[in-house]
This record gives sequence, C-alpha cells and structure tokens, in this order.
Amino acid sequence: MQGHEHYHGGIKGGSLLFVIIFNLIITAAEAAGGLISGSYALLSDALHNFTDVWSIVLSYAAIRIKAREKNEKSTFGYGRIEVIAAFMNTSALIIAAAFLLFEGIRRSLHPEPVRAGLMIAIAVIGLFGNLFSILILGKHAREGMNIRSAFLHLLADTLSSVAVVLGGVLIKIFGIIAIDGIMAIGISFFIFIEAAGIFRQAFNILMQSAPVGISIADIRSDIEALPQVKEMHHIHLWQLDDERIFLEAHIEADCDITLLESNGIRKAAGKILKNKYGISHITLQIEYGPCPDRSGSGTDAAPS
Repeated sequence: MQGHEHYHGGIKGGSLLFVIIFNLIITAAEAAGGLISGSYALLSDALHNFTDVWSIVLSYAAIRIKAREKNEKSTFGYGRIEVIAAFMNTSALIIAAAFLLFEGIRRSLHPEPVRAGLMIAIAVIGLFGNLFSILILGKHAREGMNIRSAFLHLLADTLSSVAVVLGGVLIKIFGIIAIDGIMAIGISFFIFIEAAGIFRQAFNILMQSAPVGISIADIRSDIEALPQVKEMHHIHLWQLDDERIFLEAHIEADCDITLLESNGIRKAAGKILKNKYGISHITLQIEYGPCPDRSGSGTDAAPS
C-alpha cells in the first residue's frame, strides 16, 4: 500500500540563471572594493556572495536532475539529489563561517586602515543586489530544502551587507577601524546559525534517520490498537527527501485470519499512517505466529 508524491517545481531555470549572473557581478564588485578600500568585512561579504553563486548553481543542477524520471536503475527517482545539494550548500556556508571567524578575530586584534567611504558605497550596491535576488527566490523558498538553502545563502549575505554598511558608517563617524573585524565576526556567527538547521536536517535524511516529530512508539501503539492486531515489529521509518516519508513493518495478527481480513488490517493501518503521520509510502507485511527473522526490539529507523 503506497502513495506517491510528484515534484511540481515552480522555480524557473531562467530565474536562477539570472540570479547567478547577477551575484557574480556583485561578488566581483565587492571583492575589488574590499581590496581597494582595505575592508576585510567587505571581502568577507564578497566571499559569502561567491558561496551564494555556488549554492544557486548547485540548486539549479539539482532541480534539473530531480526532474528525471525514475527507471530500473534508480527506482526511487532522483529526489534525494536536492538533499545532497542542500547538504553541500550548508557545508560550504559553515566552512566559510569558520574562515571568516578566524580572520575576523585576527583583524580585530590587528586592525588595518580602511577607506570607509568606498567600503560603504560598494556594500550598498551589494545590499540592493542581494535584495533584488531575494525577491526572485523568496516566493519559491518553501518549495524544498534545496531552494531554501540557496535562499538562506542570499538572506545571510543581505544581512551581512547591512552589517558592512553599518560598520563603514561607524568607522567613518568614530574612526574605530577594529569595527571592521568585529562585523566580520558577527557575520560569521550569523552564517553558522542559519546554516546549522538545514545542515542537520539534510544530514539526518542522508543517514536515513527517523523524521523529527514522528514517534515510532506512537505508531506502534496506534497500530496495535487495531482489531486482530497482536504486535507491530520490524519497523523501518525513514525520509527519502524533504517531502516523502517511507515506512515498512511487520504486523502480527492475533489469530489465523483470512486474506480479506489481512487486507482490511493493511487498509486501516495505512489510513492511520498516512493521515496522522504524513507517511506517503507504506509497505506492511501481515503474518501469524513468530516472525522467522525477528531480532532485538524489532524496531529500526531506516531500511535494512
């Protein structure tokens, strides 16, 4: 008994391509401005913007691959490619955050002269460019963790641009050039925080962990409450991607039932699993008597 989900990708390749080109221009401008002005905060923003470009390219490639039809070799289809893209995107963000933190601390302890006026001008250009990109991707951010991870790249870079502008203004007013490094530290912490959630979710899916918020104990309790059900065991619960949840399990009947009664148990259990727990792909084996391959507690969170 299985349900099937299909991808209805709303984001258009042309929109992503435009955002890629636009962000490449912003990255080049910020990198040049950072080198000329001596602002490490601006250079860190350029580096972060470059990871935006990488993330959008990766997201675009994942969308194209996911659209392929499943076949005899890839019987599950290609939906998990978006999880891989999200994992790689957030991994890049976390690495960038660690680098920016290290350099920001170094720059705070050993500040160097900064041309605040140029720093502010370039950062403002980057800010408006990122805002424009956010408007394009923002309406698609709920379509899956892949697009959401790319959107979070852009959102983080927008906020880091705000931090750079603010830092430039403070340097210009108060002349405290250590602010440049402090802003870079703040940007690194924000990047890490906003990437950690999606990284953890993607990692759990790739490890075939049970989805967060679904209790195997509750599932067993609900199914074992059905008439003619003695026990539920060999429970394998995992997530294929950020949309589809799979479950397979053995259900032991309390007596020697007919094939029609067995089918009734499957239908009743499937209704509970789909409606209450949002499980879309369900495989249940009805049996009577001891399970020949039963081991341990009979509960697993992922397929064998």
